[in-house]
Amino acid sequence: MIQLLSGKGVKLLLAMEDTPFLQAVHNYFVSLGYIIRQTQTGTAAWEQICSSIFDALLIDSELPGMNGMILCRKVREEKRQNTPIVLFMGESRVEQRVMALNLGADVISSDTVNLIELEAQIRALVRRTIVRNPEDSFSWADIELSVSNHTVTCCGQPLNMPPIPFAILTLLMRQAPSVVPRQVLEREIYGNALPNSDSLRTHIHTLRTLLCNAGRPILKTVPRVGFCLENWNNIAG
Repeated sequence: MIQLLSGKGVKLLLAMEDTPFLQAVHNYFVSLGYIIRQTQTGTAAWEQICSSIFDALLIDSELPGMNGMILCRKVREEKRQNTPIVLFMGESRVEQRVMALNLGADVISSDTVNLIELEAQIRALVRRTIVRNPEDSFSWADIELSVSNHTVTCCGQPLNMPPIPFAILTLLMRQAPSVVPRQVLEREIYGNALPNSDSLRTHIHTLRTLLCNAGRPILKTVPRVGFCLENWNNIAG
């Protein structure tokens, strides 16, 4: 589980135009151990959201290319993610703030917020998300996975799974039924030391074979995008 006492390992997307406030937020959170990915347009922010997994999103409502309101809606409706969102709005009417919250923002903030308070808000949002979605165990299509015990069962029967296919299955179950981009899988598994060969394909083949042998052919390849776990009820039905 993420260590929230220092912010170490918590991944944030900071999407706002280059301003002194942006630099202050970036520098403050980096000093606490947060991992920051920074963009300055809504289009670039959406690309990052589609290709990476973040613990929280800090979005300016007036981003060029795609504003923060639209980003909130797309995260909730298209990606179906419950990633915490802090939306920065300038002077705005009550109706605008209510609309932002209805579209998916968790907190409405401004560029005058105290950074200590902002960090505490983000820490609380991430903590509540972890409680709602425990990172230790996942369940999908009669498959049960325990991260801490490194075990996988299907209908109560154990599946002997090598480490990398296990890591891939964990990521896919965490996001199911959403598609996990290939780049996200590679980054999460290999970090920055990406292999020269197409070893991911080999591990995907191993995982697909194990699932098929267990009677759960649910691993789907989405061409030129990534992979996902299909709904077993749709396949069985």
